[in-house]
Amino acid sequence: MLTVIRGAGDLASGIALRLYRAGLRMVMTEVERPTAIRRTVCFSQAIVLGETTVEGVTARRAASPEAARSMLEEGIIPVLADPEGACIPALRPAAVVDAILAKRNLGTKITDAPVVIGVGPGFTAGEDCHAVVETMRGHYLGRVMYEGSAIPNTGIPGLIGGFAGERVLRAPADGVFHQILDIGAQVKMGDVAATVDGQPMVCTLDGVLRGILADGTPVHKGMKSGDIDPRCELRHCYCASDKALAVGGGVLEAILHFTGALKEARVPADGELYSAVQKELTEGKSLAALAMLIDVGRELEFTFQGGTYFLSRHGSARGVSLWHEQEEQAFSDVRSLLSGARLEGVPFREAWASCAIETLF
Repeated sequence: MLTVIRGAGDLASGIALRLYRAGLRMVMTEVERPTAIRRTVCFSQAIVLGETTVEGVTARRAASPEAARSMLEEGIIPVLADPEGACIPALRPAAVVDAILAKRNLGTKITDAPVVIGVGPGFTAGEDCHAVVETMRGHYLGRVMYEGSAIPNTGIPGLIGGFAGERVLRAPADGVFHQILDIGAQVKMGDVAATVDGQPMVCTLDGVLRGILADGTPVHKGMKSGDIDPRCELRHCYCASDKALAVGGGVLEAILHFTGALKEARVPADGELYSAVQKELTEGKSLAALAMLIDVGRELEFTFQGGTYFLSRHGSARGVSLWHEQEEQAFSDVRSLLSGARLEGVPFREAWASCAIETLF
Protein backbone atom coordinates (compact mmCIF):
# COMPACT_ATOMS: atom_id res chain seq x y z
CA MET A 1 0.00 0.00 0.00
CA LEU A 2 1.53 3.29 -1.11
CA THR A 3 1.12 6.48 0.94
CA VAL A 4 2.29 9.98 0.06
CA ILE A 5 3.25 12.06 3.09
CA ARG A 6 3.32 15.79 2.45
CA GLY A 7 6.07 17.20 4.62
CA ALA A 8 9.23 15.53 5.93
CA GLY A 9 9.90 17.38 9.19
CA ASP A 10 10.21 15.71 12.59
CA LEU A 11 6.49 14.99 13.04
CA ALA A 12 6.09 13.75 9.46
CA SER A 13 9.20 11.61 9.92
CA GLY A 14 7.75 10.03 13.06
CA ILE A 15 4.63 9.21 11.05
CA ALA A 16 6.81 7.71 8.32
CA LEU A 17 8.64 5.51 10.84
CA ARG A 18 5.34 4.17 12.20
CA LEU A 19 4.00 3.37 8.72
CA TYR A 20 7.29 1.94 7.45
CA ARG A 21 7.60 -0.45 10.39
CA ALA A 22 4.00 -1.54 9.91
CA GLY A 23 4.87 -2.62 6.36
CA LEU A 24 3.47 0.34 4.41
CA ARG A 25 5.44 2.02 1.64
CA MET A 26 5.60 5.78 1.31
CA VAL A 27 6.91 8.69 -0.70
CA MET A 28 7.52 11.97 1.15
CA THR A 29 7.50 15.50 -0.26
CA GLU A 30 9.28 18.59 1.03
CA VAL A 31 10.30 22.12 0.05
CA GLU A 32 13.58 22.65 -1.79
CA ARG A 33 15.12 24.36 1.26
CA PRO A 34 13.78 22.68 4.41
CA THR A 35 13.54 24.65 7.65
CA ALA A 36 13.38 21.70 10.05
CA ILE A 37 14.79 22.31 13.53
CA ARG A 38 15.30 18.70 14.67
CA ARG A 39 17.40 17.85 11.63
CA THR A 40 18.86 14.65 13.11
CA VAL A 41 15.40 13.01 13.07
CA CYS A 42 14.01 14.51 9.86
CA PHE A 43 13.82 12.76 6.51
CA SER A 44 13.78 16.27 4.99
CA GLN A 45 17.57 16.12 5.32
CA ALA A 46 17.54 13.81 2.29
CA ILE A 47 16.72 16.91 0.23
CA VAL A 48 19.83 18.66 1.59
CA LEU A 49 22.28 15.75 1.86
CA GLY A 50 20.97 13.39 -0.81
CA GLU A 51 20.45 10.63 1.77
CA THR A 52 19.78 10.42 5.49
CA THR A 53 19.00 7.73 8.06
CA VAL A 54 16.70 8.02 11.08
CA GLU A 55 16.47 5.15 13.58
CA GLY A 56 17.89 2.74 11.02
CA VAL A 57 15.48 3.73 8.24
CA THR A 58 17.02 5.37 5.17
CA ALA A 59 15.51 8.07 2.99
CA ARG A 60 16.94 9.31 -0.29
CA ARG A 61 16.23 12.28 -2.50
CA ALA A 62 14.33 11.30 -5.65
CA ALA A 63 14.41 13.33 -8.85
CA SER A 64 11.00 12.18 -10.13
CA PRO A 65 8.00 9.98 -9.29
CA GLU A 66 9.51 7.29 -11.54
CA ALA A 67 12.79 7.38 -9.59
CA ALA A 68 10.79 7.24 -6.36
CA ARG A 69 9.10 4.02 -7.47
CA SER A 70 12.48 2.39 -8.10
CA MET A 71 13.68 3.38 -4.63
CA LEU A 72 10.63 1.80 -3.03
CA GLU A 73 11.76 -1.60 -4.31
CA GLU A 74 15.02 -1.13 -2.39
CA GLY A 75 13.23 -0.47 0.90
CA ILE A 76 14.24 3.20 0.72
CA ILE A 77 11.89 6.09 1.55
CA PRO A 78 12.01 8.48 -1.44
CA VAL A 79 11.79 12.21 -0.72
CA LEU A 80 10.78 14.55 -3.54
CA ALA A 81 11.31 18.31 -3.63
CA ASP A 82 7.65 18.88 -4.40
CA PRO A 83 5.90 21.30 -2.00
CA GLU A 84 2.78 21.44 -4.18
CA GLY A 85 2.27 17.66 -4.18
CA ALA A 86 2.38 17.52 -7.98
CA CYS A 87 3.59 13.91 -7.78
CA ILE A 88 0.31 12.64 -6.31
CA PRO A 89 -1.57 12.09 -9.61
CA ALA A 90 1.44 10.25 -11.06
CA LEU A 91 1.95 8.00 -8.02
CA ARG A 92 -1.76 7.27 -7.49
CA PRO A 93 -1.31 6.45 -3.76
CA ALA A 94 -3.88 4.66 -1.64
CA ALA A 95 -3.51 7.40 0.97
CA VAL A 96 -2.27 10.98 1.26
CA VAL A 97 -1.19 12.35 4.64
CA ASP A 98 -0.79 16.12 4.95
CA ALA A 99 1.82 16.52 7.69
CA ILE A 100 3.16 19.92 6.60
CA LEU A 101 1.91 21.40 9.91
CA ALA A 102 1.26 24.82 8.46
CA LYS A 103 -1.75 25.18 10.82
CA ARG A 104 -3.84 25.59 7.67
CA ASN A 105 -4.57 23.58 4.54
CA LEU A 106 -2.10 24.42 1.76
CA GLY A 107 -3.97 22.64 -1.00
CA THR A 108 -4.77 19.10 0.10
CA LYS A 109 -8.15 17.89 -1.19
CA ILE A 110 -10.34 15.01 -0.10
CA THR A 111 -10.25 13.81 -3.72
CA ASP A 112 -6.43 13.45 -3.78
CA ALA A 113 -6.61 9.75 -2.86
CA PRO A 114 -9.04 7.10 -1.57
CA VAL A 115 -7.87 8.04 1.94
CA VAL A 116 -6.77 11.57 2.85
CA ILE A 117 -5.63 12.43 6.37
CA GLY A 118 -4.97 15.88 7.78
CA VAL A 119 -2.48 16.21 10.63
CA GLY A 120 -3.14 18.96 13.16
CA PRO A 121 -5.20 22.17 12.87
CA GLY A 122 -6.43 23.48 9.54
CA PHE A 123 -8.41 20.46 8.34
CA THR A 124 -12.01 19.33 8.74
CA ALA A 125 -12.86 15.64 8.45
CA GLY A 126 -15.51 15.09 5.82
CA GLU A 127 -14.70 18.32 4.01
CA ASP A 128 -11.06 18.49 2.89
CA CYS A 129 -9.98 15.11 4.29
CA HIS A 130 -11.43 11.86 5.58
CA ALA A 131 -9.89 12.07 9.05
CA VAL A 132 -7.86 14.44 11.22
CA VAL A 133 -5.20 13.43 13.76
CA GLU A 134 -4.71 15.55 16.88
CA THR A 135 -1.23 17.02 17.43
CA MET A 136 -1.78 18.99 20.64
CA ARG A 137 0.12 17.48 23.56
CA GLY A 138 -2.20 16.21 26.26
CA HIS A 139 -5.11 13.84 26.65
CA TYR A 140 -6.12 13.84 22.97
CA LEU A 141 -2.66 13.59 21.35
CA GLY A 142 -2.74 11.11 18.47
CA ARG A 143 -6.52 10.70 18.56
CA VAL A 144 -8.24 10.24 15.19
CA MET A 145 -11.26 12.40 14.47
CA TYR A 146 -13.59 11.14 11.77
CA GLU A 147 -15.72 14.27 12.15
CA GLY A 148 -14.68 17.83 12.89
CA SER A 149 -11.24 19.37 13.38
CA ALA A 150 -8.21 19.29 15.65
CA ILE A 151 -7.80 21.69 18.58
CA PRO A 152 -6.95 25.15 17.18
CA ASN A 153 -3.33 26.25 17.36
CA THR A 154 -2.61 28.09 20.63
CA GLY A 155 0.90 29.19 19.67
CA ILE A 156 2.19 27.79 22.97
CA PRO A 157 4.51 24.74 22.78
CA GLY A 158 3.58 21.71 24.86
CA LEU A 159 5.26 20.99 28.18
CA ILE A 160 8.51 19.02 28.18
CA GLY A 161 10.36 18.62 31.45
CA GLY A 162 8.14 21.28 33.01
CA PHE A 163 8.91 23.92 30.37
CA ALA A 164 6.80 25.12 27.44
CA GLY A 165 7.54 28.35 25.54
CA GLU A 166 10.91 28.77 27.25
CA ARG A 167 12.41 25.76 25.47
CA VAL A 168 11.85 27.20 21.98
CA LEU A 169 14.53 29.53 20.59
CA ARG A 170 13.41 32.17 18.11
CA ALA A 171 15.31 34.29 15.59
CA PRO A 172 16.17 37.68 17.13
CA ALA A 173 15.94 39.55 13.80
CA ASP A 174 15.30 39.27 10.07
CA GLY A 175 18.31 38.03 8.12
CA VAL A 176 20.53 35.02 7.57
CA PHE A 177 20.88 32.48 10.38
CA HIS A 178 24.45 31.78 11.53
CA GLN A 179 24.66 28.64 13.65
CA ILE A 180 27.20 28.58 16.48
CA LEU A 181 26.22 25.52 18.53
CA ASP A 182 25.27 22.14 17.09
CA ILE A 183 22.53 19.66 17.92
CA GLY A 184 23.47 17.67 21.01
CA ALA A 185 25.35 20.51 22.71
CA GLN A 186 24.91 20.88 26.48
CA VAL A 187 23.78 24.47 27.04
CA LYS A 188 23.29 26.85 29.94
CA MET A 189 20.88 29.75 30.16
CA GLY A 190 22.53 32.73 28.48
CA ASP A 191 24.69 30.73 26.05
CA VAL A 192 24.61 32.05 22.48
CA ALA A 193 23.42 29.33 20.10
CA ALA A 194 23.39 31.42 16.91
CA THR A 195 23.32 34.94 15.54
CA VAL A 196 21.17 36.74 13.00
CA ASP A 197 22.42 40.03 11.54
CA GLY A 198 24.85 40.29 14.44
CA GLN A 199 22.17 39.80 17.09
CA PRO A 200 22.53 36.78 19.42
CA MET A 201 19.98 34.00 19.80
CA VAL A 202 20.37 33.27 23.50
CA CYS A 203 19.56 29.97 25.22
CA THR A 204 16.62 30.46 27.55
CA LEU A 205 17.26 27.55 29.92
CA ASP A 206 19.71 24.75 30.77
CA GLY A 207 19.52 21.53 28.80
CA VAL A 208 20.50 19.83 25.55
CA LEU A 209 20.16 21.60 22.22
CA ARG A 210 17.75 19.15 20.60
CA GLY A 211 17.35 21.10 17.37
CA ILE A 212 18.67 24.15 15.55
CA LEU A 213 18.27 25.59 12.06
CA ALA A 214 20.99 24.94 9.51
CA ASP A 215 23.59 27.62 8.98
CA GLY A 216 22.72 30.03 6.18
CA THR A 217 18.94 29.67 6.47
CA PRO A 218 17.00 32.91 5.79
CA VAL A 219 14.83 33.77 8.80
CA HIS A 220 12.43 36.41 10.02
CA LYS A 221 12.24 37.82 13.53
CA GLY A 222 10.41 35.47 15.87
CA MET A 223 10.78 32.43 13.60
CA LYS A 224 11.27 29.16 15.49
CA SER A 225 14.98 28.43 15.10
CA GLY A 226 16.02 26.13 17.95
CA ASP A 227 14.76 23.75 20.62
CA ILE A 228 16.20 22.96 24.07
CA ASP A 229 15.33 19.74 25.88
CA PRO A 230 15.52 20.38 29.66
CA ARG A 231 15.61 16.61 30.35
CA CYS A 232 19.28 16.63 29.25
CA GLU A 233 19.07 13.25 27.50
CA LEU A 234 21.49 13.32 24.57
CA ARG A 235 19.85 10.26 22.98
CA HIS A 236 16.61 12.23 22.58
CA CYS A 237 18.37 14.22 19.86
CA TYR A 238 18.63 11.14 17.66
CA CYS A 239 15.25 9.44 17.96
CA ALA A 240 11.69 10.40 17.06
CA SER A 241 9.73 12.09 19.84
CA ASP A 242 6.88 10.60 21.82
CA LYS A 243 4.60 13.13 20.13
CA ALA A 244 5.68 12.19 16.60
CA LEU A 245 5.17 8.48 17.23
CA ALA A 246 1.79 9.04 18.92
CA VAL A 247 0.59 11.03 15.91
CA GLY A 248 2.05 8.34 13.64
CA GLY A 249 -0.04 5.74 15.45
CA GLY A 250 -3.15 7.80 14.81
CA VAL A 251 -2.33 8.08 11.11
CA LEU A 252 -1.80 4.31 10.90
CA GLU A 253 -5.16 3.73 12.60
CA ALA A 254 -6.94 5.99 10.13
CA ILE A 255 -5.36 4.32 7.09
CA LEU A 256 -6.27 0.84 8.31
CA HIS A 257 -9.76 2.00 9.27
CA PHE A 258 -10.58 3.27 5.79
CA THR A 259 -8.72 0.69 3.70
CA GLY A 260 -9.62 -2.40 5.72
CA ALA A 261 -6.09 -3.60 4.98
CA LEU A 262 -6.06 -6.06 7.87
CA LYS A 263 -9.47 -7.61 7.31
CA GLU A 264 -8.41 -10.16 4.72
CA ALA A 265 -5.46 -11.21 6.89
CA ARG A 266 -7.58 -12.07 9.95
CA VAL A 267 -7.42 -15.78 10.80
CA PRO A 268 -8.69 -17.89 13.69
CA ALA A 269 -6.58 -17.75 16.85
CA ASP A 270 -7.02 -21.46 17.60
CA GLY A 271 -3.66 -22.79 16.50
CA GLU A 272 -4.76 -23.52 12.93
CA LEU A 273 -2.97 -20.49 11.53
CA TYR A 274 -1.34 -21.99 8.46
CA SER A 275 -4.34 -24.01 7.35
CA ALA A 276 -6.58 -20.96 7.70
CA VAL A 277 -4.17 -18.75 5.74
CA GLN A 278 -3.74 -21.45 3.09
CA LYS A 279 -7.52 -21.59 2.70
CA GLU A 280 -7.61 -17.80 2.30
CA LEU A 281 -5.12 -18.16 -0.54
CA THR A 282 -6.54 -21.14 -2.40
CA GLU A 283 -10.22 -20.27 -2.01
CA GLY A 284 -10.20 -16.50 -1.67
CA LYS A 285 -7.09 -15.64 -3.72
CA SER A 286 -6.05 -13.35 -0.85
CA LEU A 287 -2.87 -11.41 -1.61
CA ALA A 288 -2.34 -10.87 2.12
CA ALA A 289 -2.38 -14.65 2.62
CA LEU A 290 0.00 -15.09 -0.31
CA ALA A 291 2.45 -12.58 1.18
CA MET A 292 2.26 -14.22 4.60
CA LEU A 293 2.94 -17.72 3.25
CA ILE A 294 5.85 -16.64 1.04
CA ASP A 295 7.31 -14.69 3.97
CA VAL A 296 7.48 -17.87 6.07
CA GLY A 297 9.19 -19.85 3.31
CA ARG A 298 6.36 -21.43 1.30
CA GLU A 299 6.58 -21.53 -2.50
CA LEU A 300 3.85 -21.20 -5.11
CA GLU A 301 3.44 -22.47 -8.66
CA PHE A 302 0.66 -20.89 -10.72
CA THR A 303 -0.33 -20.21 -14.31
CA PHE A 304 -1.35 -17.10 -16.22
CA GLN A 305 -2.34 -16.93 -19.89
CA GLY A 306 -0.87 -20.39 -20.51
CA GLY A 307 2.48 -19.62 -18.88
CA THR A 308 3.78 -21.23 -15.68
CA TYR A 309 5.21 -19.05 -12.90
CA PHE A 310 7.06 -19.90 -9.70
CA LEU A 311 7.19 -17.63 -6.64
CA SER A 312 9.73 -18.21 -3.87
CA ARG A 313 12.36 -16.73 -1.57
CA HIS A 314 14.74 -19.65 -2.14
CA GLY A 315 17.50 -18.92 -4.63
CA SER A 316 16.37 -15.33 -5.15
CA ALA A 317 18.94 -12.82 -6.39
CA ARG A 318 17.64 -10.28 -3.84
CA GLY A 319 15.03 -11.44 -1.36
CA VAL A 320 12.09 -12.94 -3.20
CA SER A 321 11.65 -13.74 -6.90
CA LEU A 322 9.09 -14.56 -9.54
CA TRP A 323 10.36 -16.97 -12.19
CA HIS A 324 8.87 -17.58 -15.65
CA GLU A 325 10.87 -19.99 -17.81
CA GLN A 326 14.45 -18.63 -17.45
CA GLU A 327 13.44 -15.08 -16.54
CA GLU A 328 13.73 -13.92 -12.92
CA GLN A 329 12.07 -10.81 -11.45
CA ALA A 330 13.78 -10.22 -8.09
CA PHE A 331 12.63 -7.88 -5.33
CA SER A 332 13.69 -6.98 -1.79
CA ASP A 333 10.44 -8.21 -0.21
CA VAL A 334 7.06 -9.70 -1.05
CA ARG A 335 5.19 -6.39 -0.92
CA SER A 336 7.57 -4.89 -3.47
CA LEU A 337 7.10 -7.92 -5.70
CA LEU A 338 3.31 -7.71 -5.57
CA SER A 339 3.51 -4.04 -6.54
CA GLY A 340 6.31 -4.24 -9.11
CA ALA A 341 6.21 -7.65 -10.81
CA ARG A 342 4.53 -8.17 -14.18
CA LEU A 343 2.92 -11.18 -15.81
CA GLU A 344 3.02 -10.95 -19.59
CA GLY A 345 3.35 -7.19 -19.19
CA VAL A 346 0.37 -6.96 -16.81
CA PRO A 347 0.96 -5.65 -13.24
CA PHE A 348 0.87 -8.55 -10.78
CA ARG A 349 -2.01 -7.18 -8.74
CA GLU A 350 -4.15 -6.73 -11.85
CA ALA A 351 -3.28 -10.16 -13.24
CA TRP A 352 -3.71 -12.08 -10.00
CA ALA A 353 -7.48 -12.54 -10.32
CA SER A 354 -6.91 -14.40 -13.62
CA CYS A 355 -4.15 -16.64 -12.28
CA ALA A 356 -4.74 -20.32 -11.52
CA ILE A 357 -3.01 -21.74 -8.45
CA GLU A 358 -1.34 -25.07 -9.24
CA THR A 359 0.77 -26.11 -6.23
CA LEU A 360 1.63 -24.58 -2.85
CA PHE A 361 4.90 -26.15 -1.70
